[in-house]
Amino acid sequence: MTTIAESSKIENLKSMLAEMDQALCDEIEEQTRFPRREHTGVGGELLSESNGQYIYSFTLIEPWEPQDDTPLLVANAPTPISCTVVNSKGNQLIIASDSPLPQNILQQIELCDDSTELTKRLREVLKKVGNYIGAQATGNGLPAKTAASAANRGCPCLCIVER
Repeated sequence: MTTIAESSKIENLKSMLAEMDQALCDEIEEQTRFPRREHTGVGGELLSESNGQYIYSFTLIEPWEPQDDTPLLVANAPTPISCTVVNSKGNQLIIASDSPLPQNILQQIELCDDSTELTKRLREVLKKVGNYIGAQATGNGLPAKTAASAANRGCPCLCIVER
């Protein structure tokens, strides 16, 4: 049975998660408002295809060395295509995509940072935490004490770890 104090802590935690969700939503909107710098690659070549991943190599017009695993968007595709940096060095860039790139894109690709991708992932995790806490409070998960205990320590994520 959940006490009034525990219920209050859970409601505070839910409120905090809702505020965090709104802040992330606002950040995603803000990030999409500004134009992104595009990087042009030419001479694309399919290096390999395995497990639904297509690995391509491009020669960049200007040197650019993004971090490995940087989420990117193909800006000149008819529909948005997400891809990820596998490796880059000087003018050479290797990317991975879940879908094959059209031939015209292989000739010349326009890539830009998908700065919203990580924020969107964080928002998804936050929603899962909120759903978990909601299940705790309604008795559909572990005892509500677990969520209240996590709230006492000031970390909304601890309730997931305490299984």
